[in-house]
Amino acid sequence: MLLIVLPLIGYDYVRSDLQERQEWSGTVIRVYSQRSFPGSRSFEHYWDVRTVAGEVRSPRIRPKSLWSHGRVGDQVVKRAGDFNPMTIGRR
Repeated sequence: MLLIVLPLIGYDYVRSDLQERQEWSGTVIRVYSQRSFPGSRSFEHYWDVRTVAGEVRSPRIRPKSLWSHGRVGDQVVKRAGDFNPMTIGRR
């Protein structure tokens, strides 16, 4: 069991650290959830964001209350050092 759980925890930590270092801004184009891993009962929550540069980013959003307030068309800014992007208005 530990051979399965420890790599997942490590992967989650690395992924979270990389997201925290990112810096960009854009518009929310999709709000969705997906299972943490196949067969899991827990979900992770995401926004797809089209950045000013035209890329599509899919940051994981914690807590769920922040995720549920995100709407397609919201303008967001992701600053380095912050895990979640911050909404700054709607189109």
